[in-house]
Amino acid sequence: MTKKKINKEEDNSLDNYNKLSIQVSLNGLSFCVLDTIGNRILKSDRLVFEKNLSPLELRENLEQLVKMHKLDSSYFSEVVVVHSNNLFSLVPKSLFDAEELANYLKFNTKILANDH
Repeated sequence: MTKKKINKEEDNSLDNYNKLSIQVSLNGLSFCVLDTIGNRILKSDRLVFEKNLSPLELRENLEQLVKMHKLDSSYFSEVVVVHSNNLFSLVPKSLFDAEELANYLKFNTKILANDH
């Protein structure tokens, strides 16, 4: 479940310039908090699982990681979440063509007709 929270009070603290990046995959989790002014990493952590987890187990581990590092009580100027699986591929913007989505994926995994 996605929860939306809107902060209405103005906060001029340096936390407003921190960016949170989270990467989620079935075999691990990682996060990084970046100070965008000083361009330095403030916090980071990585969990690697011995076996692939179910989405429910993955969610539980993500919630524990967020609470352990108190990310849920911090403010960020930007939050980026990347979900990595076999149906995921990075393509340079200069080469990207929206009409070729299926072709990009077929180099990483066998795709079915309903996968895109």
